[in-house]
Amino acid sequence: MMKYSPGPGACWLKGSVGQYTFRRTRYGSIVAKRLKRWRIPSPEFLRQKALLSAVAYAWAAVLTAAQRMAWTSYSASHAIKNECGTMLWGSGYTWFQKYNLPRVRRGLPVALIPPI
Repeated sequence: MMKYSPGPGACWLKGSVGQYTFRRTRYGSIVAKRLKRWRIPSPEFLRQKALLSAVAYAWAAVLTAAQRMAWTSYSASHAIKNECGTMLWGSGYTWFQKYNLPRVRRGLPVALIPPI
C-alpha cells in the first residue's frame, strides 16, 4: 500500500472516494488505497442464498396480482413485535419471505396464499 501525504489544502478531507481513503493520523492527513478483501462463500451460504432467490423469484414471477394483494392485506392485519417491544407492520413481500423461507428450508413448496 502506498501512502501519500497531501498538502495543506487537503487537510480537511476525511472518508473514502472510489478506491482511495482519506484519513487523519497523528502525523497529519494521508491518502491510502483501499484494498478489496474477497471472501470465499461457504457452501451453506450459497445454499441459503439460492433458497432466498427462489422465494424472491416466486414473488416476482409466480404470484398473480390478486395473490400479492392477499399477502399485502394479510400484512396490514398482522404486526411484528421487535426486540424493543415496538410493533412493526411489514409489507406483503416481507410476510411472504418470512412465511416461506422456513418452508423452503424444510423442503416444502412455496405457499402462494397467506395463512388463515
